[in-house]
Amino acid sequence: MKRGGKLLCLLAALVVLIGAYFLAGNVTSKRTAAAEAAEETVTVDISRLAAEDAVSLSWTGSGTDVSLEKRDDTWVSTDDEACPIDQSLVDGMVDTLAALTATGCYDEPDELEEYGLDTPCLTVTVSDGTTETSYLLGNTSALTGEYYLLIDGETPVYTVDSVLYGTFEEDLDSLAEWEVLPTDIDTVQSFVFDTDGVSAQLVYIPDSAELYYTDAYDWFLSEDGSYTPLSTTAVTTLYQLVTNITWNSCVTWDAGAAELTQYGFDTPQGRAVLTYTDYEGAEGEVVLLFGAYADSGVYTMLEGSDMIYITDGSALDGLMFADLTALQPTEVCCIDPDALESLELAVYDTPYVITVTQTPVEETDIESDDETGSETDTETAASADELTTEDAEQTEAAEELPVRTYALDDGTELDAEAAEAWVEALCDLTADSVAPQAQPRSELLSVTFHTTDGADGMTLTVYDYDSSSCVAIFAERTMLVSRSEVLNLVSAISALTEAQ
Repeated sequence: MKRGGKLLCLLAALVVLIGAYFLAGNVTSKRTAAAEAAEETVTVDISRLAAEDAVSLSWTGSGTDVSLEKRDDTWVSTDDEACPIDQSLVDGMVDTLAALTATGCYDEPDELEEYGLDTPCLTVTVSDGTTETSYLLGNTSALTGEYYLLIDGETPVYTVDSVLYGTFEEDLDSLAEWEVLPTDIDTVQSFVFDTDGVSAQLVYIPDSAELYYTDAYDWFLSEDGSYTPLSTTAVTTLYQLVTNITWNSCVTWDAGAAELTQYGFDTPQGRAVLTYTDYEGAEGEVVLLFGAYADSGVYTMLEGSDMIYITDGSALDGLMFADLTALQPTEVCCIDPDALESLELAVYDTPYVITVTQTPVEETDIESDDETGSETDTETAASADELTTEDAEQTEAAEELPVRTYALDDGTELDAEAAEAWVEALCDLTADSVAPQAQPRSELLSVTFHTTDGADGMTLTVYDYDSSSCVAIFAERTMLVSRSEVLNLVSAISALTEAQ
């Protein structure tokens, strides 16, 4: 009995173990299947219309309430028909709805408040004129971060990514299509501005030798029929204040008389006109008006437009306080040495006349091996790149010959190298500033240029001014130049002429 009882106990234990084994295997199998199912990506098409069929679109949520209708293939705001709707932006919104998919689906969802769908954060409604579909977005899933979505009138609750919410965050201001400033400017032809501080007309005149004594300048200040040369770099920096303008925000797209007064356009602070040619050669024009200063810039609009923007205030500031004299070139006299025929000088009232003989390098008389007949068959066979010692010496001598020779009016030749250096230093004289009001004192140096170009007969006169500067007058421009540089020029020409 005892043995039989033990055997029965062992058999019972074995049955229990076998049952536990199969139970564990079944549970493991179910868990594996559940894990595999969880790893599968669910994609559910929840679009309800084709993009091209949409005729109305509206959305509400996060303080935004927008309603649009398509009229004659153009989206229009039903609340403000004057708003210039960005058509491509709205078309993109409709495309998002037409391709909308869900990543999960609850066919038998809990109560809607469990998903935040009783008070949705966003409701988007689209219609094709017959059928209207509303998408409601609720809370986000704490596990995936995706939104719960309900299609009004249907039972399932879906999960969708954040694209839908991000797409319909736009308010009406964000939908307004701003005017486009030109970005294809190739050459600016003129720049005219009129502000409370400064007004100017700057014109681009290439090949200006007939207008001015030299063609070295392309930009000029036009004033009462006269033209003052300007630095291209300085003018470019100035007009780029306008070409670099960007709209920071739009305050109204339908400005009436009240808004124009409110934002300072009844009496604008400034007006800028830029004419240009684009890369296709077509002409264009931009006219900007600057109104009152805003908290973060200045109110700005295109002339003739109803849209008012805020732009950075630096453009208006730069124009209002522009120093027109600072736009002028720093060169005192732009003389071409190759056109010189003679110089009439007065150094401390002592007159000199220096004649200049131009000697083109190609006319220098240097014998070549061909002319002397010394070339041999062996030399002909040598590399053309190898120079004999004699050839090298002749080449070096040719390079050292002066292009110009200088002589006093009595025929006395001046040291060519020293004279060339003096002319170069004179032509390189630069202005520290333009000073139209500077009063000259005693004359230090006067140079009248006789040339074969437009500078013929023009005179540069330099006067004493103060301990650091002299006044230089040339081509109706009055400038301050370095006193030490002027004294160096005076000393050098005195030493050059007295040495003869």
